[in-house]
Amino acid sequence: MKVERKADHAVSETSCKEATGKSLADWFKALDKHGGIELGRRNLSKWIEHEHKVELWWSTTIVNEYEIARGDLAKDGKPKGYSICPTKSIKASPKKCYEAFATAKALNDWFGPRHDLDFRDGGHWRNADGNRASIKKVNAGKNIRLIAEDEGLTLPTPVEIKFTPNGANCTVMIAIERLQTRAEADGYRRAWSAALDALKAAGSSVEALEAPRATPQLLACLHGLAGRTGIMLEQGSMLPAQINDRRLSLEISAIVTLARHFVQLLRTRDPLSENVRLGKLGVAAFGALGAAKGLFGRLGRAPGTVTRSPADERRHTH
Repeated sequence: MKVERKADHAVSETSCKEATGKSLADWFKALDKHGGIELGRRNLSKWIEHEHKVELWWSTTIVNEYEIARGDLAKDGKPKGYSICPTKSIKASPKKCYEAFATAKALNDWFGPRHDLDFRDGGHWRNADGNRASIKKVNAGKNIRLIAEDEGLTLPTPVEIKFTPNGANCTVMIAIERLQTRAEADGYRRAWSAALDALKAAGSSVEALEAPRATPQLLACLHGLAGRTGIMLEQGSMLPAQINDRRLSLEISAIVTLARHFVQLLRTRDPLSENVRLGKLGVAAFGALGAAKGLFGRLGRAPGTVTRSPADERRHTH
């Protein structure tokens, strides 16, 4: 699960005043007058949101900043932090949803690549995206408690994954506490929301491909696959310029250019209802463009041989 630690909005005196009508300092004075820290963060946030018609994002931000300004910290001397709870209703039993977290193979299908999972009390959860966690407690079909320890997190963060039956569906909730910055809170909310979309999409049936339009679950899955393919394409984008055989290099460059085009379409379109194909002329045009890019890339290539064509290999070995 890739996490971009970036706040939805800038947090400053000016941005707060533009969005809410008061600066942070003005809100702090208003909160003092209303009753202050003793009322608790939930009551203060609701007062700002409902009485002053301020959106939830800003009401929780103001209260968190207020607690820090007034020295209302946790026992460890750190801010109490932000809490988030991304939630998704999935057409499956709690047992099935729980099982999607219980093995490395299952997690690889929707959460992120190359998992190293020791799924037990006291175990660990790691993957190639940089997600790290110590597993505290697993309760089959009900909940998983862990401590997130991703690189870059200000503090190790408590996480509880809950599985609640709701008729034929299961509500999966990710409750995360003590995120120390607005950027962490927004980043992990977005990342877990996307991950839960991918989990829901993982349950799409093959029959969904026969529909005239992709379901939201299938579309999220297809867009996610296109995104991951795009990352791999960029990682290998320098390969054509490093290949010694000119024809092979230009062929690969043409293929990469075509693949980039299709990936961009699949990132944004529904392939069941929108056109993602190229005609013969389109394929030829993108192929020629890719070959031209490859040729220019070769002109600027540093000396040295990375690989040879079979014919070259035979010439150099006989």
